[in-house]
Amino acid sequence: MSRKDEIDPETRRENAMRPSQYLGYDHHRLALYFIGREALEPAEIEFKRAVWLNPYQNLFRYNLAKCLCMRKKFTEARQVLGELLQLWPDDKRAQDLLFELKNKV
Repeated sequence: MSRKDEIDPETRRENAMRPSQYLGYDHHRLALYFIGREALEPAEIEFKRAVWLNPYQNLFRYNLAKCLCMRKKFTEARQVLGELLQLWPDDKRAQDLLFELKNKV
């Protein structure tokens, strides 16, 4: 069985359409559900998938950064916020979160 056959049809369709401003919302909602259940590792995975599928939605990157902070992955969170602010320099939430992370190691 080839690697291509192992990927389910929905994932294959998403990968073919990537990047798209219409994708990623289901992964984002699932990640928020995981956050509510304090399942941070699967939430991070779903946020990353949402960002990968739809790099046009700044909320996905912001929530990924928040999740990374909750997991104490501050360096990675700063990197995600830096990418977000390169694309959307006026994003006040991202600026505030990045300011909070200045003193975190």
